[in-house]
Amino acid sequence: MSAHEEDHSSAQLASMALLVDAMPVAVALLVHGAADIWYRNTAFALQFPGVALVNELNRSFEPEKTFTEEVERCISERAIVNLGELHTREKSFSGSLVPLAQPEHCCIILTDETKYRQDEAARKEFFSILSHELRTPLVAVSGCAKLIQDYYHLEYPDPLLKDMTEEIIHSTDGLVSMVNDFLNMDRLEQGRFTYVLESFSAKDLVAELIRDLTGINQNPAIQLLMTECSGFNPVWADRQRSKQILTNLAGNALKFTKQGEVRFTLEAHEHGVQIRVSDTGPGIAPEDRDEVFKKFRQAHNHDALTLDPNRSSGLGLYIAKLMAEGMAGSVYLEWSEVGQGSSFCLYLPYAQ
Repeated sequence: MSAHEEDHSSAQLASMALLVDAMPVAVALLVHGAADIWYRNTAFALQFPGVALVNELNRSFEPEKTFTEEVERCISERAIVNLGELHTREKSFSGSLVPLAQPEHCCIILTDETKYRQDEAARKEFFSILSHELRTPLVAVSGCAKLIQDYYHLEYPDPLLKDMTEEIIHSTDGLVSMVNDFLNMDRLEQGRFTYVLESFSAKDLVAELIRDLTGINQNPAIQLLMTECSGFNPVWADRQRSKQILTNLAGNALKFTKQGEVRFTLEAHEHGVQIRVSDTGPGIAPEDRDEVFKKFRQAHNHDALTLDPNRSSGLGLYIAKLMAEGMAGSVYLEWSEVGQGSSFCLYLPYAQ
């Protein structure tokens, strides 16, 4: 290589080093599994030059494979290899191997996620503890207020006191429901949510739910109806969780529908049962339909999706979706038209 070519190559390497150091990632050039050139992003303060990097990453892999083998696969197959999560003694990374044009060369791109992982773990722990600490006193307040309402109402005939007691019960029950949503979300996201799977009739479940909702529905302008097809096989799911999901779907329908109907429709499919909950409410605008299953979102009307703390936590549909997926089912928005209504569906698999 001539002096001019060496100068040009050095200049290219220097430019690359500056570019890499400015990015929120760390990059190493690997030759036959050894770090021939190692650019350290100063923001990460990584201390694994050369072979030490390869040895350290090898320790983070399962016994059945090594980091070096993944490098060889990337080079031989000329394909990007996603390394997933990598852990050294003090750091956590996400990484990928990328083949280069030069034979026997590839590049590893590492993103330091140590602080993010630590912050996320601390957030979840704090969130769980806080939720538990809130729930216990709220349940106590609600229980005491109900005792006053049930056993001491004759001693305190003042209608203002009666209204205050009812408001305490209503408010604390609403807060307990929010805290329960937070706890359920935390368990579902961490994979700690338990299911009691059993065989049961979807038709009987819906009939039971309609009876429950009829007793609490305070709007006489709304009818609760059920349409069914014949020939249903039993489904395989957690009955209580399935009812919780349908209660959420129907509760939203009743909340936002002023008049008309909330209809449950059961349809038999090849591998399971679809339970549709449709209403004649305000509907959801097209631009908002992808948002309804996200955390802390509420479809109050067709104008916007916003969080209203006076209504709910905004977690109902998000939790319903995770619950259904945990039972090998699904929850989805089938149809919605502004000014006409919406249809949400719960799909549950048949029992084998």
